[in-house]
Amino acid sequence: MDVTSVQFTGRLTKDAEQVTTKTGTTLARFSVATNFSRDTAHFFYCTAFGRMSEWVAGLRKGDRVAVHGRLSKDEWQGNDGKKYSKLTVIANDVVSFTYHDQPSSKPVAEEAPVAEGDAIPF
Repeated sequence: MDVTSVQFTGRLTKDAEQVTTKTGTTLARFSVATNFSRDTAHFFYCTAFGRMSEWVAGLRKGDRVAVHGRLSKDEWQGNDGKKYSKLTVIANDVVSFTYHDQPSSKPVAEEAPVAEGDAIPF
C-alpha cells in the first residue's frame, strides 16, 4: 500500500468548523492558504477527526498553522450529472503558531508560586 504524506505551513482562510456525522464521528473542516511566492497562493482543504478535531475547532481565520497528514480524493456526481473530485488533506497533526489570550480547552500545567525571598533564576 502506498501513502502520500504532505506537510505545509500557512494561515487559515476562515474559522475551523466542527461537525458531527450521522454515525457520531466528530470532525473539523478547515482550509489553509500557503504563499508560494508574492503572487502565488495555494489552498489546501483539510479535515481532522476525533480528539484532534476538538482542538482544531478552536482555530480562527488568520491563525498560522503547520499541518502534517495524508491526501484523500473525494469524488461525487453533481446534480448536473458531471463527475467532480477534490483532494483533501486528512490531518494527523496540526500545530498552531498563533497565541490566543483566551483560555483553551487544553489543560495547562500550573506553575508553582514563587515565595517571597526566592531567587528567580534569570
